[in-house]
Amino acid sequence: MRKGERIFNRIIEYGIIFLIIFTPLAFGSVEVWATEVMKMTIFLIAAAWLLKKIWFAEKKGSPQMAGEAGTKQSDQGEDSQRQEGRAVLSQDKGGNSFHMGRRKWTRTGLEIPALIFVVFILLQLIPLPPSLLKVVSPHSYQLNKMTLPGYDTPEGVDYNKMDEWLLKQEKDLPEELREIILKEGAERRHPAFNIKGSNFRTLSVYSYLTREHLILLLAYLSIFFIIIDHYRTREKVYRLLLIIIVSGLLIASFGIIQKLTWNGKIYWLRSAGEGVSPFGPFVNRDHFAGYMELIVPLAFGLFFTLISRKIETEEGKVKWKIDMGRDGWNITEVEEFSIQKAFTLGFLLAITIASIFMSLSRGGLVATSITFILFAALLFIGKRKSMMEIITMASVLGVSFIVLITIGLTPVKERIETLTGFSIESAFFKGRMAVWKHTLELIRDFPLFGSGLGTFRQAFLSYYPSGSASVWNQTHNDYLQLLSEVGIVGFLIFLVGLFLFFIKYYRKAVFERSNADRYINLGLAMAIFSMGLHSFVDFNLQIPSNGFLFVVLMALLIASKLWTQERAADSIITSTL
Repeated sequence: MRKGERIFNRIIEYGIIFLIIFTPLAFGSVEVWATEVMKMTIFLIAAAWLLKKIWFAEKKGSPQMAGEAGTKQSDQGEDSQRQEGRAVLSQDKGGNSFHMGRRKWTRTGLEIPALIFVVFILLQLIPLPPSLLKVVSPHSYQLNKMTLPGYDTPEGVDYNKMDEWLLKQEKDLPEELREIILKEGAERRHPAFNIKGSNFRTLSVYSYLTREHLILLLAYLSIFFIIIDHYRTREKVYRLLLIIIVSGLLIASFGIIQKLTWNGKIYWLRSAGEGVSPFGPFVNRDHFAGYMELIVPLAFGLFFTLISRKIETEEGKVKWKIDMGRDGWNITEVEEFSIQKAFTLGFLLAITIASIFMSLSRGGLVATSITFILFAALLFIGKRKSMMEIITMASVLGVSFIVLITIGLTPVKERIETLTGFSIESAFFKGRMAVWKHTLELIRDFPLFGSGLGTFRQAFLSYYPSGSASVWNQTHNDYLQLLSEVGIVGFLIFLVGLFLFFIKYYRKAVFERSNADRYINLGLAMAIFSMGLHSFVDFNLQIPSNGFLFVVLMALLIASKLWTQERAADSIITSTL
């Protein structure tokens, strides 16, 4: 590999590792500065990836391309045949690019839905004349008509008349107060400020926020497709997964230590503020639990990979050792079995599970419990030695329980007891149900195109439940909120992409049992499932650290499946030559 290419690869890989470590530690990256650091780092990674593709792309007519086209020279006949076979195969596998040499682009089948969704959000930002806006979004037209003086008139919007125009709606306002407001309004205006406005308005009720969320969406899509394209070997995929798991285990341990020594400040330095329930580096315990929901299934996948090596050796199967030696993490094909490493990981995994219980997140407890049950069921179905795996899982849960008893079980017990009355009448659901009901009214008023990506807080202001004492920045249901922001059209585009992901990749990761990477793929699938389940009653995917990690895991699941297909294709080619 050329030196310049190695530099770009390091920028990509070290940048992703930095984000995996940074995003949760920076309070979940919920603050503006942390989110901006995340986005800038992603776009730096994207620039490095794009430059690598441009500068180091293979030229037509090069020896390697000539070999792929079928040119067979006497000194490299076998290599040319291999390259030719791979080139032909790359055209026969459902559109996926399976070049075993240097690839120009890795196609997944998800590019078109992603592109259409981005174009749809851009449409939400295009200023439209009143006549057109009245047709495509009547409620947006009425909203502008009610709040902008001069809207849909030949003169256009005139902000100079704003104070007087608004005061007309206040019938009982004392005349003295009315004069004071008008005088202060006049003094606030600066002659240099252009107070005339255009009649053209966007579908988004707050275009600034839609632009900001579009940039975040582009960042997520960039890292998603870059990981799929870059992490196309077993070693790379496993190395990144190990970093994610170790980082998550350390954050869980930190969360428990901070909880036991709590002084009212995150990192023992920064005040958490009022009305929040922090845990670990996260301001909200539900978001900590959501982050751990992504880590625990992955750790279980690695744990089962470690403990199953001995069995695979005795059956004569090919197996891989995950070496955690002093020289770092690496993967080599060996015939040894290290039970000590499995026990170490199992103990850390038990601590991580205990941290979810200690966070007292009810959504996290329910999502984790359901995920465990499904994980165990998938291990048990159709596999002889699944009983050993389930016993091992039960043992890890037992150790978690012992850790909880040692630390203090009373708060956890009281929190779990609140789940016994879990119904639509419970305190947990009452507030959410009221907001969900009024969100449906918002969807009814913005049915086709939504109120604009990222605008729920502003659009919901006129839909608040009567007597509500809470500020609802989110719906506490990511799917319902997305529907309200992008409407039926945007949500259908999202569902098409989700369906393709499930059919092409997720279903295979869950039900394919002959794959040597079965446990890791199943861990990835269960992590995605757990977060998807929790998102019905919370907004974890809107927390940058959790949203970023979720996107990374989805990309790694696809990369793992494509790499497995490439390996199988390479075996077929080798056997036919």
